[in-house]
Amino acid sequence: MQDRGSIDMPAQRKNKIEFEAAYGLFIMGIEVAKADGNIDEKEVRELLNQGTRAAANSKSKLVREAGRLLVQFDELKAYREKDSRDHVSVLRALKKLLDKQPESDRMRYIGWFASVGKGVAEASGAGWFSSDSVSVEEAQTVIICYRLVAGNLDIDALNAWNNKHEG
Repeated sequence: MQDRGSIDMPAQRKNKIEFEAAYGLFIMGIEVAKADGNIDEKEVRELLNQGTRAAANSKSKLVREAGRLLVQFDELKAYREKDSRDHVSVLRALKKLLDKQPESDRMRYIGWFASVGKGVAEASGAGWFSSDSVSVEEAQTVIICYRLVAGNLDIDALNAWNNKHEG
């Protein structure tokens, strides 16, 4: 029997998208964190902080639930060890699930996904535009993960949607 605080595995969930959304963020966060050759505690902490903030503040139920699940890092890590899919396959499967979601949930999630990637990358350095900015590898990893999840959705189109709806 599963206790209420632990993650339900996808086969046990009525709505698989929430788990896959959290798991996709976990995968992206780890990929970005290790892109420079070192997973820093600050990067993991940023990933968890993003989950906590989203769980408390997002207008999207999908983002809130994914944030709630994301903070259960150790359980996601244990699930990763059992999952035979490679990271690209996980993110591509997530895109297919997101394509079936209402536009508001999909756009808010993709915006959050990009924000989390940027935040994790910045956690190990001083930021995007400082002399001690994120590594090229981290920035490229954020872009690759974003493209796998967002498809052809241009970041400018995402920002325009957010400005219109989140205003």
